[in-house]
Amino acid sequence: MAEKCIFCGKAVTIWSGIHLACGGADQPACSECAEKYGWEPLLQRARLALDTGRAKAPETLEAFIQAEQKRQAESEKRTLPPPLPPFLLYSFIFI
Repeated sequence: MAEKCIFCGKAVTIWSGIHLACGGADQPACSECAEKYGWEPLLQRARLALDTGRAKAPETLEAFIQAEQKRQAESEKRTLPPPLPPFLLYSFIFI
């Protein structure tokens, strides 16, 4: 039995498709969808795969999405500079 493309649902055989990495789990995709979604970031592909309802190992994709969102939130915290004290903010206005 042929696998189905996780994005469009078309039957995928060994010769007509590939497996895309989508957040820690390889997912079958037809050649058209592989071209279309192959350049998307892993997080976006994992979300798209879950949204279709055809994803293999959805629990793996969910865990990847949660871990990636947590990692992004932590990196945003580290990259934001601390806020300036009010007296410095007002001193820039008069300089």
